[in-house]
Amino acid sequence: MSEAEGDLEVSILMIASKDLKSVEKSLRSLIQETTALKYELLVIDLFEEVLSDSRLKTKNIKFIKGSDLQSALENALSLSSGKYVGIIEEGVIVTVDWLSNLLVVFSQMPNTGMVGAKIIYEYGLLKQAGGVLGEAVSNVGEFDDPDKFNYNFIRESDCQSFLFLLQKKDLQKALEDAVVFETDSLSLSLSVFIKQSLKKKVYYQPLSIGILLDKSSESRNRLSKEAGVYTLSKPATPYNDDVLVPNKSILFIDPYYPTPDKDSGSRRLNEIITICAEASFNVFFYGHKEIANFGSYYQSLINKGVKVVYKHFSDDTLEDDYKYIMNHIDFAWISRLEMNEYYVNMLRAYPHIKWINDTVDLHFLREGRAWEQNNISTNELDERISQIRTIEVDLAKKADVTIAITQHEGELLKSYGVNNTVVVPNIHFLKVGYRTTSFYDRAGICFIGGYDHKPNVDAVVWLVNEIMPIVWKSLPDLIVHLLGSNPPKEVTSLQSRNVIVPGYINDVSPYFERNRVFVAPLRVGAGMKGKIGHSMEYGLPVITTSIGAEGMDLTHNKNVLIADNAKDFANEILRLYQNKNLWNDLSTNSLEIIKRYTPENVSRTILSILK
Repeated sequence: MSEAEGDLEVSILMIASKDLKSVEKSLRSLIQETTALKYELLVIDLFEEVLSDSRLKTKNIKFIKGSDLQSALENALSLSSGKYVGIIEEGVIVTVDWLSNLLVVFSQMPNTGMVGAKIIYEYGLLKQAGGVLGEAVSNVGEFDDPDKFNYNFIRESDCQSFLFLLQKKDLQKALEDAVVFETDSLSLSLSVFIKQSLKKKVYYQPLSIGILLDKSSESRNRLSKEAGVYTLSKPATPYNDDVLVPNKSILFIDPYYPTPDKDSGSRRLNEIITICAEASFNVFFYGHKEIANFGSYYQSLINKGVKVVYKHFSDDTLEDDYKYIMNHIDFAWISRLEMNEYYVNMLRAYPHIKWINDTVDLHFLREGRAWEQNNISTNELDERISQIRTIEVDLAKKADVTIAITQHEGELLKSYGVNNTVVVPNIHFLKVGYRTTSFYDRAGICFIGGYDHKPNVDAVVWLVNEIMPIVWKSLPDLIVHLLGSNPPKEVTSLQSRNVIVPGYINDVSPYFERNRVFVAPLRVGAGMKGKIGHSMEYGLPVITTSIGAEGMDLTHNKNVLIADNAKDFANEILRLYQNKNLWNDLSTNSLEIIKRYTPENVSRTILSILK
């Protein structure tokens, strides 16, 4: 907890008036679960006895005594320093990341005025997923299963209670406008003021969770009173209708939630989803192989405003469990051959849906190159490739739009009669502020790639076993960093004095800032290589193969170095590693290449498809 004036993000106000033990439990959870954020804790003491004289006085908490709630709020605000004000009622136990998830909505959703949490009874059923204001105020989903899809996406709400966040200036404005606050209608008064007077939005955030102690819920129910003068200008709507907002709806299907910090395909999909969300599409996501997985990648989607539909059990199916959604979907963006092959029959049952087949990379091209490495006979190789190509081309023709990731693969599809092809490449960002480390202050070379992808394993084995021994004859102390998630034994066994295999690293930017050369010795694969674009984002020069250079219009000796055998690749490492002028030229030209693949440029193509 920070105490520096003006250095606080949030001032948390607890309203205490009923039960001292409930207050103590709530405060204990706040102190334990409010981490990694600068905040202060103030207790609005409405007890008849002097709460601040209790054992709570030993905590680092400010107590604000008041005879009524409104004057106590005014006193609390005069003593608070946070930009935001969080209000929590006694008897609510907060859970991990409750505050950071509330704050996310202010940064993600335009014109946010208030964000409230999901409230669950301590015995496990839902207390409220926001409130609906009509003739009276009612809790959304009370006594239902809190894990149901309908209660697990960010949405607009008529009102929030028990645990919510708003900007300090908005609370000050409410007090200045003499909005009447009572302990039983504080949240309702604020919600209506935010929506009607300030013309801002009230949101419900399912990832912020408060547990309501049973004793507290028996003593009061903040949303039980009639709405009276608080009737909103629009009528209350049934909750299920909120799933299907008037905007066009798009459903993304992939085997798993995107893991943009681990693989290139996920990074691209994650950015496409972001573009659609920011363009006000009603975005759904379905992870075909995900089962009741509510981890960090699920949460990342929710915080983008995505409605994540999911399986509770392995035999659940999208078309059965979410049929009411499928009837209102406008676009289905399905990634990878496997998923398009699986869902083609389902899409025939919903002919109103525009089917977008995202190849990610051409399977028959990638697998064919892998088989070539295994010295399969020409006849067998041709037969295997032909079988996959027939399936892939047939699906591409049936789709309304087929997405190729590179111009080369788009032309290849067209040569097989696929005339509905659009190129949507990887999406990259210029890392403003990098390239601050000079050529001579850098050392080492690096590679990055998820090792669940076999071409990456092949690349680093070839690098360490055949390329680097040539390099080490001239530069015996040169260190190789093999970055990437899930390295198998084939990769970890490469570790030595000169080879470091750190496994998954959350922030890899220091490696791109400190290493002198990036290598991508790819002998197998297809599509656009995200690792190369990733390096170029930082202006870190790249050495790769002809396969690695595909899809980005890269030119040898201008913006990349290309070599296709071990000796040539080693010589290019030695040349670039020791040539400052070449390094600077490649670095500058790399940044120019990346400008073609920024979200601003790629989004125009994506949005032209979704018409």
